Amino acid sequence: MRGSGKTYVGRAAAAALSFTCVDADDYFEEKLNIGVREYVHEKGWPAFRATETEILKELLKEKATNHVISLGGGIVETPEARDLLKEYATKFGPVVHLSRSLDEVVKYLLEETARPAYGETIEDVFRRREPWFAECSSHDFINHFGQGAFGKSKGTREEITRFFKHITGQRPNLAKNVAYGLRSYFLSLTYPDVTQAFSVIDEILEGADALELRVDLLRSAEDYNKPEVIPSKVFVADQVAALRRVSSLPIVFTVRSVSQGGSFPDKAPEAAFELLKLALRLGVEYVDVE
Repeated sequence: MRGSGKTYVGRAAAAALSFTCVDADDYFEEKLNIGVREYVHEKGWPAFRATETEILKELLKEKATNHVISLGGGIVETPEARDLLKEYATKFGPVVHLSRSLDEVVKYLLEETARPAYGETIEDVFRRREPWFAECSSHDFINHFGQGAFGKSKGTREEITRFFKHITGQRPNLAKNVAYGLRSYFLSLTYPDVTQAFSVIDEILEGADALELRVDLLRSAEDYNKPEVIPSKVFVADQVAALRRVSSLPIVFTVRSVSQGGSFPDKAPEAAFELLKLALRLGVEYVDVE
């Protein structure tokens, strides 16, 4: 989605991987010798989307390896482009959806004038594209920009490096002590909201090789007093993103049901699997399945 930070994250990811970053908009403008805004103004959105898809084909053919290709969010508006991305994610490598909250996107776009106007509300565009982003991508990177809740942040760039090196296999973020003959320790976070631990996070993580996120115990403010809750995927993703800003330790993602001594409803296996699949999309290192 426009305003999600793709330029910064794309360049930082490429630098971390020793790849070359290619911005599809820049490539479009250099190849056609015209700005995106001017092209849309002269030829209209349908012509732009068709040309954009041809550019994507060219990039995936010529720069499919050792490159980070940064695409505009509107690429998912075209069915053929969605098929190309799904095929790449299935056969060749990760396709990452860079996600930012709707409020942050709206705030940014109300101040941005370089790109052509949507012709509809930002909220409508966001909601229409949301399922397409999930359909076309293999991973999600939750991009929080200096949110106050993450005051002890270790920095977005460090997390970009960890995430992309892990999902590409360049440097899997696994606990070194998880090996035969060695002892390993993880800290289990049982907070309803992990940000409650951030004031003491460095002290409580001392000596730990990994940290366990008890997803079944997570509670948003609305669900705080409910006994059995299925936390939303949005809330869980934000919790993982929050942890990533204060620790680079591997995460053990646990969804324990009531019959297993946890809090997740026993009669909601489909919802549990949806959360486990979310863990894989978020690049979580360990998934605890019983």
